[in-house]
Amino acid sequence: MSFQDEWARSKESATAGLGTGYRPGLVVRQDDLGKVGSDAYTLYRKLKSGADIRGKGLDKEGKSACERAANELARGDFDMGDQIRTTLRIWDSQLNTLLQACARIADHLDYTKKAHARDEVDVMDSMRQIQGKRLSTSKIYDCIGGA
Repeated sequence: MSFQDEWARSKESATAGLGTGYRPGLVVRQDDLGKVGSDAYTLYRKLKSGADIRGKGLDKEGKSACERAANELARGDFDMGDQIRTTLRIWDSQLNTLLQACARIADHLDYTKKAHARDEVDVMDSMRQIQGKRLSTSKIYDCIGGA
């Protein structure tokens, strides 16, 4: 069996159980990963500095303007004071969840790019011509039938 036949059979068996959602030829480029990771990091920085309402207008005791307003309203027997505290607590929780997600995306994509680069080097090192020279990327691409 030729390499081309074996490669075609391998691709067929790999896609057999993937259902209708599989689209051959779907490619993610390093630039795409870089942009998504960069956007996630930018969003993280902006949220960290701009969406932290608990950290705005801190007084000597470390209380924010929102916390002070909630305390004053609660002392005046306004229900709004407790509602503001609840809103702050929920906001902080949601903000932290979003910050963690942005950081995770950025970190994961950085890791993916580095791992992919290492894998590329491993593939290039393992695929050599008879003379021991590395195969060029285009030659490898030709060998796999322009996957």
